[in-house]
Amino acid sequence: MAERANVEHGPPETRGAIAERFVVERLRSVLPPAIAVIAHLRWLLRDHGYVREGEADVVIGDPERGILVIEVKAGEIRRDHHGTWWAGSSRLARSPFEQAGDSRRALIRKLSELPGWPTGLNPTAGQAVAFPDVELDSMRNRLGLLGPDVDTGLIADQSMFVDTEAGRAELTAFVDRAFELWSGSANTAPPGKTAIDLLVATMSEPFEIRQHLVVIGSTEVPSRIR
Repeated sequence: MAERANVEHGPPETRGAIAERFVVERLRSVLPPAIAVIAHLRWLLRDHGYVREGEADVVIGDPERGILVIEVKAGEIRRDHHGTWWAGSSRLARSPFEQAGDSRRALIRKLSELPGWPTGLNPTAGQAVAFPDVELDSMRNRLGLLGPDVDTGLIADQSMFVDTEAGRAELTAFVDRAFELWSGSANTAPPGKTAIDLLVATMSEPFEIRQHLVVIGSTEVPSRIR
């Protein structure tokens, strides 16, 4: 796999952050500009009186095919005899596949709450995982041991992130396959350009919150946010 250098300034990146950035760079290199690839999308969601905070590692937004949420895990991936998943030396509270599904559901719900979201749109959406440091072929005929909630067609492994013609073809085929697998979801429709533009704008457009001047007599006093 291509070398992934750390940044020179600021606090050192975690191995997970480096893997996420790497996955985003490789996806952007193989997908057309009209398809959005968003990294580290954070969200807050009100759920039964509580506020939940979460994030999606990578989100692909295709106006014609849907929204794909990808959970990225760095390092060696394993599941121990207790059923606990590990990414390198990090113990995971849930499987990467469960995390990806939860992020996808939360993200779509959050998007539907945004002003400007197309009325009644339930976009085609799905989830996948990326393990850029390991090869699925290393398990050979033991892939069934990954568990009943795992579809190996929704896993991007190390071979897909090699910057070669074969690697780029594999990565493109992975994205195509993932969208195809989720395209049969009931009562959903392609998001269209308006929805994807809103998704991108929510994450990337700068904004400014300005002071509001309240006139009291002849004196202008900036209001305070209490």
